Amino acid sequence: MGTESRPDKCKVMSKMGFGGEVVGKFAIVNIEGMSVLSKDLHGVSLQALAICNGLMIRFMVYAFKHYSGAHFNPAVTIGFMVSGHCHWVKGLVWMLAQATGSL
Repeated sequence: MGTESRPDKCKVMSKMGFGGEVVGKFAIVNIEGMSVLSKDLHGVSLQALAICNGLMIRFMVYAFKHYSGAHFNPAVTIGFMVSGHCHWVKGLVWMLAQATGSL
């Protein structure tokens, strides 16, 4: 009973998973940044900005959750690693993908 390990909730390392983390993080950083600029330049309301950003993250998670778990944030990945739900090697690979996507 006490020797059971927690299931690994990080998905299998693959090119699709790495690519999903890169594309997801890239979209979050750049699309949200551009939407803030559109608010300043075109007078978009704060509520519309928040709804669009929330929907964008929702669609990214829906699109990539089967490939990488759709963490998109190193803090989430570290949380999975610390809690034992993700092997540390997979976590480091996902954090590398997230760092690559944020450039």
